[in-house]
Amino acid sequence: MARGTPQTDEGLNSPELADLIEGYRQEIVASWVKLLYNMAGSHYQEQPVVDLQSAARACLSALVSLFRTGSYAEMNRYSRDISHQRADQSFDIAEIIEGHLALYDAVVPIIQRETRWDSYDE
Repeated sequence: MARGTPQTDEGLNSPELADLIEGYRQEIVASWVKLLYNMAGSHYQEQPVVDLQSAARACLSALVSLFRTGSYAEMNRYSRDISHQRADQSFDIAEIIEGHLALYDAVVPIIQRETRWDSYDE
């Protein structure tokens, strides 16, 4: 873990959000994989769908753990492992980061739809 990175953040404890992510896990995985495949010229397009789905499920499990415990341990482990795996598959760092950021685009529409949350709300 990087120096200065907090190990836990009690403000991230959100069982409701963890439940929402778990409840819509398959929809989120499908959306995220579609976003990855639509990244023009990306190495993601060369990956088997089942591998991307497996990685997406592992990430969501780590994210759920973060929201249940406030601990970054699982999220840090996932990010480190998947980043090394993707680098070994000849992904450049920009692709790896873009893949991580695509999770936002897969999750937020579901949160907005299911909670009637507007991204402009505080």
